[in-house]
Amino acid sequence: IVPTKLEREIVSHEILDSFYPMPSDFDPGPLNSWIELMSKTREVRLDNVRRLHQAGIKILAGSDTQSGVFPGAGLHRELVTLVDAGLTPAQAIRSATLDAARYLEATEAPSFGNIEVGQKADLLLVSGDPTKNISALMEIREVISNGRRIIRQSVGAVE
Repeated sequence: IVPTKLEREIVSHEILDSFYPMPSDFDPGPLNSWIELMSKTREVRLDNVRRLHQAGIKILAGSDTQSGVFPGAGLHRELVTLVDAGLTPAQAIRSATLDAARYLEATEAPSFGNIEVGQKADLLLVSGDPTKNISALMEIREVISNGRRIIRQSVGAVE
């Protein structure tokens, strides 16, 4: 795994360098069997998500923070994985927005998760059309939060 452009923007060089590439002297020890299992079962896990989605089960996106998973960028990786599992890009986006809001507020008409007059909304403006190519979500041009433009500053140098 290599860091994405977005990860290189939001995570310092020092931290990324500690993960990518894996240091040659790193011994995963007991994690080695888990790493092998995750690698061998990836397609089965993707197929399970695909089958759940086809059966009408709501799939909600939300990345966990753990070693090597960075807040924000981890969610973008998860959305790509949901598309790999068979959701359309639009369905993957909805799993992180409107569907998640409906679940969190336990209503079909939540106060956020949708772009509408009167809704709470933070906006992520990107280059490209993420409903056609989910990776376009990682090409962030601008962020609007609470009605204010956020000035983005890269933590790391982007190539």
